Amino acid sequence: MMAHIEQFRIVRAALPDLADQLMVAWGGPEFSPMVGEKMRSMERASAEQLPLRQALEHLKTAHDDEFPSLAEVREAPNAEAVNNANFRIINERFPHLGAKMASYWGKPTFSVYVNGLMNDTRDGQRKGFPAELMVALWHILEEHDVLYPECRMRTTDIWSLNDPA
Repeated sequence: MMAHIEQFRIVRAALPDLADQLMVAWGGPEFSPMVGEKMRSMERASAEQLPLRQALEHLKTAHDDEFPSLAEVREAPNAEAVNNANFRIINERFPHLGAKMASYWGKPTFSVYVNGLMNDTRDGQRKGFPAELMVALWHILEEHDVLYPECRMRTTDIWSLNDPA
């Protein structure tokens, strides 16, 4: 949970009571449904609500990855994702990644999830993906960002200050 402090801060700034509830629920069976319900209520989020929605989606993805037995049931794979050539490369080698990517397709969660796959979040405990798979991940993320610019992961580091997107 400590790795997600920034997302909790974003939630706390907008909805302090929800942030408290989520911190207490982390690791429990009520976390994913609680976040899922809030995200469904924000389906048509305004521009100013987008950081909150992205923070919630990041937290839900992280929680579902850390506690897969507690994750909400995923919906059927998205046909648009399944027909993507880069998706097929990924799904062929790692079907569990493909299933998550297909369910996140067209949502801000997709960018958060794929960025998490491409960056070491386990203190160097993994050996990494083969080069072909990394290229496919990079390309599918770029394609998704073009198709769904509103779902593109927004960064707030020093390097992105001049980014017009």
